[in-house]
Amino acid sequence: MTPRRPVLAVVAGCALSVLLMGRELNAQPVDAPSPIQLGGSAGVVFHLPTFGARLCVPLRPPLTLEGAGEYVPLTVDDDGAAWFLFQAQLRHRLNRGQAWRMHATYGATLFGKYIHRREDRQSRPDGSVIVFPEYRRMDIARPAGVHAGFGAERSLSDRVVVRWDVQVVLPVGQKSIPVPRAVFGIAWQRGIRR
Repeated sequence: MTPRRPVLAVVAGCALSVLLMGRELNAQPVDAPSPIQLGGSAGVVFHLPTFGARLCVPLRPPLTLEGAGEYVPLTVDDDGAAWFLFQAQLRHRLNRGQAWRMHATYGATLFGKYIHRREDRQSRPDGSVIVFPEYRRMDIARPAGVHAGFGAERSLSDRVVVRWDVQVVLPVGQKSIPVPRAVFGIAWQRGIRR
């Protein structure tokens, strides 16, 4: 069994338990305006697990501006670099008056590579030492991509919202191979006075 499968099983189990638990809770009115949300997320992009955070800022109804940053544990990189996925998107609410509010998402996806190298010293046969200084660097990897998808969210209380999304990321480059992405998240929002 590969190390990725247990992570995916945990993500799926958490998502299922929250969805089942949400049936029995009294949620806020489904037509209430969307407040600012800050939350965490877990999911997969292609076959790699991701973990991160999301910030949602409402614009004019039915639009919300969202930003997400997620850690992607890639193990194929020789540099020991950390990889991140960044998304900026618009969420367009599609329905009202239902427990699960459906929405469409569309925006831009970027992948970033963070490298942190510590100081390295190499001794030479003549007794001198070559010093490679410590450095940190963040690069945006090419190609950038655009994405589109759909999902739904449900308020479990005045302050807690659960959500799922399914997207297709299309890299903008010479070879554009669609990459599937699925994410489940839970967010905190300012309470809405009834």
